[in-house]
Amino acid sequence: MNIMQQLKERTRGHHDNAEGQEFQRQLASGELPKPLYVKYLGQLFLIHGSLEKKLLEAQSTTTPEIAKILTPEQLQVPYLEKDLTFFGVDTKNIQPVSATKALIEKIDITAKACPLALLGYHYVLLGSKHGGKFIAHNLNEKYALNGDGICYFDPYGQSFQPLWKEFASQFNEVPITEAQELAAIDAASVMFEEIANLSEETLKLAAVHQ
Repeated sequence: MNIMQQLKERTRGHHDNAEGQEFQRQLASGELPKPLYVKYLGQLFLIHGSLEKKLLEAQSTTTPEIAKILTPEQLQVPYLEKDLTFFGVDTKNIQPVSATKALIEKIDITAKACPLALLGYHYVLLGSKHGGKFIAHNLNEKYALNGDGICYFDPYGQSFQPLWKEFASQFNEVPITEAQELAAIDAASVMFEEIANLSEETLKLAAVHQ
């Protein structure tokens, strides 16, 4: 199997666990209270900010082959900034919760140990756009957003499938060692696990403050 097939098959259990969280169910259906949605966007902003910074640093220094896979269009921070600005959030004031801190620490470790494996984290987040259009549609209706505040979940419209296919094709073509492959799969698994943890933590924190 190529790297994309390996990522899909060997992280399936982690994917199902993350997707099965009550938080994610509420998010997908549009039932999530809007303040929790905005809080979640803020944590995603921190996660993407850390990951994308490390990816760009790696491609310009130790791992230039990343540039063959990562394109500017795939970077999500601008979309999150747009959504958070709409909701009146100053991104400088966002503080990471425990799950976000743990994930950022793991991203930092991967960046030092095996920079190419950072693409495992990226694979999970970019791949989430497959269901993002559905989420964006439901949030738009339930929150009456008129198309604002949902850019992160559906930034590409009909252009996503071509973008994803190009990402997959380029990732499969880049030479990768067994160690790098295993590290990328581990990174993807970690991303799913920490998104699940973030989902659970966000609901718990909301319950505490009610």
